[in-house]
Amino acid sequence: MHTEKYIIGFSTQDYFLLDLDNTTYEKVFRLSKMLIKEYGLISALICRSNNNQEVTYINNCLRKETEGSYHVIFSKKIGYERICQIIETLTEFGILEKDYLQIREWRGDITLRVSPDNSLEYRPIPRPIKYINRWKNKKDYMHDGISQYLNCLTVVN
Repeated sequence: MHTEKYIIGFSTQDYFLLDLDNTTYEKVFRLSKMLIKEYGLISALICRSNNNQEVTYINNCLRKETEGSYHVIFSKKIGYERICQIIETLTEFGILEKDYLQIREWRGDITLRVSPDNSLEYRPIPRPIKYINRWKNKKDYMHDGISQYLNCLTVVN
């Protein structure tokens, strides 16, 4: 187990990244698909950023999913101004907290963790779990945002 107190992140001003805590995979998946379609973001990679989520079944048929934490990386280069506009819209709809937008504006970038985190409680390396591609007829349309994130994730770990 990692005992380091440092956290390494992937930062960008060009690609839209989301850090979604206390939500379900289903909500993250639907939101990612909606953002791809609405903003022409082409594709997305969903990563689980902790191991807290559980799926259980009631009477073997009703699916119940606990809340978890996810990272979403979008592939299309859109620039920081457009990223902030999307974050502002998501804040207005209550999907993101106002602090998320204020921190982005203050820092001038958007960052996702790519290393384990042992600062408060142990959180493992984010793990890719789903690739969403708007262009279903193409084999691999993974653009720079996702490939750059995956390269950073690989190098760091």
